[in-house]
Amino acid sequence: MAVTLAQLILDVEDMLYGLAQVERPAEDTVVKAVAAANDVAWRMATPSMWRRGDLAEYWPAAGTVGELVLMAEDHDQSTDVAVRRGQLRTTAAASYTAGNVFRKNAAYPRVKIERFIYEVVDTQLWPHVWYRSQRSLSFDANSAYYALNAADFDVEEVFQIDLCGVSVGGCTFDEATDVWTCTAHGLAVGDHVRFTVSGGGADEYAIDTDYWVLTVPTADTFTLGITADAAAALNGTVDSAAAWTLEKRLPSLHPLPKAWWEVQTDFPGTSTERALRLRTVHDQDQTVFYTARTKPLSSAITSVTDALADMIPWGACWMLLGGTRSAARRQDPRIRREGENESQVYSDASFFKQTFLQLRHDYRAQIVGEKRKRAHGEPFGGMWPGRW
Repeated sequence: MAVTLAQLILDVEDMLYGLAQVERPAEDTVVKAVAAANDVAWRMATPSMWRRGDLAEYWPAAGTVGELVLMAEDHDQSTDVAVRRGQLRTTAAASYTAGNVFRKNAAYPRVKIERFIYEVVDTQLWPHVWYRSQRSLSFDANSAYYALNAADFDVEEVFQIDLCGVSVGGCTFDEATDVWTCTAHGLAVGDHVRFTVSGGGADEYAIDTDYWVLTVPTADTFTLGITADAAAALNGTVDSAAAWTLEKRLPSLHPLPKAWWEVQTDFPGTSTERALRLRTVHDQDQTVFYTARTKPLSSAITSVTDALADMIPWGACWMLLGGTRSAARRQDPRIRREGENESQVYSDASFFKQTFLQLRHDYRAQIVGEKRKRAHGEPFGGMWPGRW
């Protein structure tokens, strides 16, 4: 499941503030609608909360970054006050409706959380860890070089897949029910099949055409569709004249020897300056697949694996607490609880850092171990059925 930036921001907020609402910044709402991005006369529902210099952060519940608005004067009970829009690299919104929620003086505004999430992805994950992407290309006998994705910095393996057939047996078709009959066929819903010999009749069906098993009423009967998720079986109007020969189609993986391909860097013929060079392939008519090492990018956060997404908030909390001058509210010496240490924020930063580094180390050990298994010829963990 792809992670989003908004989800990561919410995770970081939970880790920084805790789940209890009392630990989070105070909230207020705007009394009247804000009509435009240049509207700088505002009125808040609780004027006594606000003083000149306070920052109001728009708070979308979904976790997206909201505008920061600076109060340019103290609030009066009954009149609008001047504000300064789009503070700290945020953008002034086109409008707000009455009742929109704003947080007061958040120690960690979402725009800052976003910035450090990006920092972790771009500088703390890469080059220490990466993730694997499955790519494909259509082989062209007139082309030896194929541009790699901008984030793919290496290729681990290249392979092709063909479809080999396993005989199911002779089958007959009943047009009244759209059911095929084959004694002890052994098929399951979702199986990919083809007819290799026509028995005549069953005019809606053809040999050398892909079908998928939709239902299996009994061990001897089944229905077929033209896609795996077809709403209904292919409707027939004529019984089969004789038995049709059916086979089940199984994917078969064929790695390309390392001598057949290489990665070219600083290659001027592509926009990414990286290319996969193919010297030859098993079958020029079959799609070429390859597994690429892909570096995490803040511009493509939705592409990172769940394991990387789980460690990103830890790194962001470490950098927020230890890498900025902002401190959590509890560090204010006037309201620090009895027994709290002035360096608590830095102790927290150290905890988040050590956890992040341990998660990164464990993930690296896992992906390097997987690479060693593949280098010794072990299969893709059952990813592709059929022969290796």
